Amino acid sequence: MPLKETETRLATATNLTKEHKYYEANLALKAAEDGIVLDSVSLLEFPKADGSAKVEPKAATGTEKK
Repeated sequence: MPLKETETRLATATNLTKEHKYYEANLALKAAEDGIVLDSVSLLEFPKADGSAKVEPKAATGTEKK
């Protein structure tokens, strides 16, 4: 999160709200929100049928035969 830019945008939004410029304040808040970068990773492990070890899930390719 870029702290300095976020603080500037929040101050701008606060000042615009005091001037009753709500649309512009919302745009400043949106710009602050867009500056936040989120990375996420999801790790899943599944037990084998006998419960002794873990198995990685198979990726669906859409080419499996039924």
